[in-house]
Amino acid sequence: MKPGTRIVANTFAIADWQPDETATVEPCERWCTALLWIVPARVGGTWRTPKGDLSLTQKFQVVSGRLGKDPIEHGRLRGDAIAFTVGETTYAGRVEENRIQVRATVDGQSVEWTALALPTLQR
Repeated sequence: MKPGTRIVANTFAIADWQPDETATVEPCERWCTALLWIVPARVGGTWRTPKGDLSLTQKFQVVSGRLGKDPIEHGRLRGDAIAFTVGETTYAGRVEENRIQVRATVDGQSVEWTALALPTLQR
C-alpha cells in the first residue's frame, strides 16, 4: 500500500503492528474500540546527508538508528512524514522515494538538508 494509506478496524488489531491512534466509545456494550493505522513510508537502511550517514532501522511506523555517531530518539513515521530527535534537535521532513527532505531549528536558525538513499537501500 502507498504511504499515507489509512486502515481502520473495529476492535481487532493487526498482528504486532501498533495502531497510530485508538478511540474507545463509552458507554458501550461491545465492539467499542476503533483503531487507525497509517501506512508508513519505507526508510530502513542508510541515507547520505551533509551531517553524515543516517542509518535507520524501521519497525512499522517506529524508527531508530544513528545520524553520524549520534543516536536517534523518538523516531516516527506517519505516512511519508518523518520526525526524530538527535540530541537537542528535532528533525521533521518528508520521504520522497529515494530522498528525505528535512528541516530543523538549531541554535535559533532554520536548517534544511536532503538525505539521499544509498544504492543498497531496498525500496
